[in-house]
Amino acid sequence: MFGIGPSEVFIIVLLAVLLFGRNLPSIARQVGKTVGGLKRELRQSLEDTGLAEARREVEEARGQFQAPSLPRRRRGKGGPRRPRGSERVRDT
Repeated sequence: MFGIGPSEVFIIVLLAVLLFGRNLPSIARQVGKTVGGLKRELRQSLEDTGLAEARREVEEARGQFQAPSLPRRRRGKGGPRRPRGSERVRDT
């Protein structure tokens, strides 16, 4: 998650609780509403400018011209086998 480990996330949450205390739920709610509003406005501006339709067309074209994927080989099967135990060749 963005190069942040679990211990860093814990420290950030702990600092947020210590700094904002009882106001944290209302702050989180307001941040959520703001982010939702920004997403809505961005989506609307894409629709208004016609970029959303162009993006859909590009995605559709990409799907049509994409090369078929090859089946993946399972590890340990089908490749050269490593000698084991007494089968190993010893240099003398």
